[in-house]
Amino acid sequence: MTARLLFALSLLTVPHLSASAQRLEFAPGAQYDARIPSLKSVTGHDFGSRVTTPEEIIRYLKALNEAAPDRTRLIKYAESWEGRELYAIVIADADRVRRLDEIKAGLRRLAHPASLSPADAERLIKARPRAGGGRAR
Repeated sequence: MTARLLFALSLLTVPHLSASAQRLEFAPGAQYDARIPSLKSVTGHDFGSRVTTPEEIIRYLKALNEAAPDRTRLIKYAESWEGRELYAIVIADADRVRRLDEIKAGLRRLAHPASLSPADAERLIKARPRAGGGRAR
């Protein structure tokens, strides 16, 4: 009798868990930009409803890049052993995306501090972005 009761109770919780998972927001309370496509609008399914294929992920990354080219940079960095394209997407404010090559160049220079004067090193450190926006102090 106890096993049957536990089984029946567990069946009652499955629809509740499924329904709450469907209402789950990626960032509860966030204001979403209507110009940015949802995963569902691009692939036909929502986060967590099924496994997203590599092709669908690439299609979604490209859609994000097309919707906000000033705030994203899509970078093909390799191919898998199966010949699939592998991408990274950089998402930042428009100023950082516009300055991305400059920021990377500064970080490459900082990786070899012996080749920099103390003043150049200090200038590069102050010019680099910091977490949370703005530049390092």
